[in-house]
Amino acid sequence: MDDGMQWLAGTILSAVISSVITVGFLSALVTRLQIRIDHRNNGIKRVYAPGEHSRTLKKQLAEARAIQLLALSGYGFTHAYRRILTDCVARGGTVEYLLAQPGTAYMKDAAEIEGRGADSISEEVGETLKLLEAIRRDAAEKAGKQKAEPGRVLVRYFHTEMREQLILCTDQSGRRTAWLSLLIPPLPALECNMIEYRDAEDCVDYYEAVKRRSEPCPVAVPGRMHGKD
Repeated sequence: MDDGMQWLAGTILSAVISSVITVGFLSALVTRLQIRIDHRNNGIKRVYAPGEHSRTLKKQLAEARAIQLLALSGYGFTHAYRRILTDCVARGGTVEYLLAQPGTAYMKDAAEIEGRGADSISEEVGETLKLLEAIRRDAAEKAGKQKAEPGRVLVRYFHTEMREQLILCTDQSGRRTAWLSLLIPPLPALECNMIEYRDAEDCVDYYEAVKRRSEPCPVAVPGRMHGKD
C-alpha cells in the first residue's frame, strides 16, 4: 500500500473512531439529561451516594427552624447532629421525632434482618430519648443565657411498617425540603444512598399521615417532650 492509500485509510479510521466516541459521549449525555428531567418530574433534586449528602444536609439542618424525623430509632441521626439539634431548639425552633413503637414484632423483625439482637433497635429508641432529653436540657440552658425562650422537642410513636428514614427541614422562610434514605440492611440510614427532594409536598403528606396515626411517647420527664400537636 502506497503512502497515499495509507494516509486515506488512516484518515477514515480516525474519522470512524472519532464518530464512535462522539456518539458514545452524546448518548451518555442524553441519558444523564433524561435522568435529570425524570428526577425533576418526580420532584427529586439529587440522589446522593453514601456519605456524599452530609455537607448539604448539615447546612439545611443548621439553617432550619423546624426539623422533623421519621425513623425506626433515630439514634444515628441524633448522635451525628446533636449540636445542630441543640442549636435549633435553643433559638426557638422545633425538633419533632416520629419513632417506631419499641418492643413490637415489627421492631424485632427489623433488628433480625439487620443481623442484630431482637431487642437492639428497641433499646436504641431508649438511647435516642436520653439524647433528646439532653438536647432539650442543653438548649434550655443555652437559651437562658441569652434570655430567650427555647423551642420544643416532641416525640411520638408510630405503628406503620416504614423502614426508610425521612428527614424534613423547614427554613426561616417556611420552605421545606425532604431527605429520604434508601435503606439496605444491615447498613445504617446515614450510610445508605439518600434522595434530596426539591418538592417536599409528597413527603410532607406522608409524614403527616403517619403522625395522625401516632401517639405521644411516654418519657422519663412527663409533659416536656411528648407532643400533642
